[in-house]
Amino acid sequence: MCYNIERMGSAARLPTLVLNNLMRAETRGYMRICSVEGCTNKHSCHGYCQKHVLRWKKHGDPLFEYQRQKYKYSSSVYKAEYFAWKALQRRCLNSKCDEYKIYGARGITVCERWLGDNGFDNFMEDMGPRPEGYSIDRIDVNGNYCPENCRWANVTTQANNRRTNRYITINNRTQTIMEWARETGLSWDCIHDRIEMGWSGNKILSPHNGRQHLLAILGETHPISYWVDKYDITRNALYFRIKNGWPEEKWLQPIRRKRKSA
Repeated sequence: MCYNIERMGSAARLPTLVLNNLMRAETRGYMRICSVEGCTNKHSCHGYCQKHVLRWKKHGDPLFEYQRQKYKYSSSVYKAEYFAWKALQRRCLNSKCDEYKIYGARGITVCERWLGDNGFDNFMEDMGPRPEGYSIDRIDVNGNYCPENCRWANVTTQANNRRTNRYITINNRTQTIMEWARETGLSWDCIHDRIEMGWSGNKILSPHNGRQHLLAILGETHPISYWVDKYDITRNALYFRIKNGWPEEKWLQPIRRKRKSA
């Protein structure tokens, strides 16, 4: 197969060494390998292998050498930190991510410093290595991902820093139900049930006497668990009916569940 240099539009811009190799190959009447000296790759077109053709078309020079940017922090060494960095970008910037609706759709975004080619290096300089058992956490749950609003936190700290947490103020101290439970030794269910039953103040945190909470309905007094199990209703449904002033005879009505369409 013979190649005509005159028909190659960019041949005049080629290095002299490459032109000489190309002319030498055409003189022999065939071309099986790349004309670049030292390259033994199979010929593709215009006298080059596929690798050098792409460099020629993109950069105008088949001998162009890519220079990889050197990063201070390697993603292969700091894998956990790298995955956390990629995950926070995905949930804030990728609308196809399942978690986008509770992050990006709410206006939560990532600061410019943590984006781009040097984003991971900047992230590591601001956050430091991740301690064992910790993960990224925003101090203000409605704020953005930025150095001033992020920290490495354990599971307990993150559980107490959710939008869905219920806060209770007793003796001018405001904490979540779980924080009060850890402090007093009471269970979460015990404190929650007392609040739903209308208890207030220090009575909510009074020591447990070992008995279950009793509820009188239509002259009968039984533990709440008895009513829930017998009438197949949930605690929340029972609390809702009592709290919203339903007549006592309707407290134990079965819950109407929607039937699944066939």
